[in-house]
Amino acid sequence: MAMEKIVSYIVTAVLSLITGYLSQFIQPKSRLVYWSPHNFLFNLQNEEITLLTNSIIVQNTGRLPAEHVEIIHKQRPDFFELFPSMEFQEGVNPNGEHVIKLNSLGPKEWVLVQMLSYRTPTIFSNIRWLHGQGKMVQIQPQRVLPKWVNLITRALIIIGMGTVFYYLVLVSYYLVSHSGLV
Repeated sequence: MAMEKIVSYIVTAVLSLITGYLSQFIQPKSRLVYWSPHNFLFNLQNEEITLLTNSIIVQNTGRLPAEHVEIIHKQRPDFFELFPSMEFQEGVNPNGEHVIKLNSLGPKEWVLVQMLSYRTPTIFSNIRWLHGQGKMVQIQPQRVLPKWVNLITRALIIIGMGTVFYYLVLVSYYLVSHSGLV
């Protein structure tokens, strides 16, 4: 009887620790990602000038606001603009790098930074926020399919998952019934 109580306490403690550990992956967080949809170098021969366009999209894919977002460049771009328009501050960090500071990006919110350079090339350095570094993600333009194609694809995926689940239950029932455990 006493041994059963000790085992139940140990099992309760282990399950509590496992639940506490797993809950950190479930709780809402801010998650900052960024990508560069394009950049282009215009070499204007007749004007003896080189134009460089760049853009960076920063998005909070998490469920909590990302606070104190900083977009860092080696030096200030000649021109830049944010879309959608939002309040920002400019600054310089101790390394002499140009910093665009945003107070926050809400959950699923994004901002596009368009840059144009003709004197100094825009050299992107880093994106960070209060809880860490932004993560660069690779993107690729993709053809948008009609809604009916997407609906049929989703239906086939759901049917396929249901079929796999059905056969897994069938196989597990067969194994349990023929193993002699039941």
